[in-house]
Amino acid sequence: MRLFILDAESYYDREYSLRRLDPPSYIFDPRFELIGIAVKEPGKPAYWIEGPDAPAFFASLDPSDIMTVSHNALFDNPIWSYRYKFVPRLMIEPWAYPVLC
Repeated sequence: MRLFILDAESYYDREYSLRRLDPPSYIFDPRFELIGIAVKEPGKPAYWIEGPDAPAFFASLDPSDIMTVSHNALFDNPIWSYRYKFVPRLMIEPWAYPVLC
């Protein structure tokens, strides 16, 4: 299984933020904009996916062979699934990652 460490960066402002909205409300809001995704694969340099390139990035992956780690999984994973229809085989929080290695 391929491991990807992913971190979503999205638009926010004073009125439109996770401090004011729960993650589903934030993600489904018309103001939602994915700025980009920080990506790290073990043994490879980290890289950046621009927001408009996210659909192609997720389409290039086989979800049945992917495990993702996200620092804020309760925010990032719903973005991947709701916005890009990408649900990996396994999603884990970073605290669990050392246990799996």
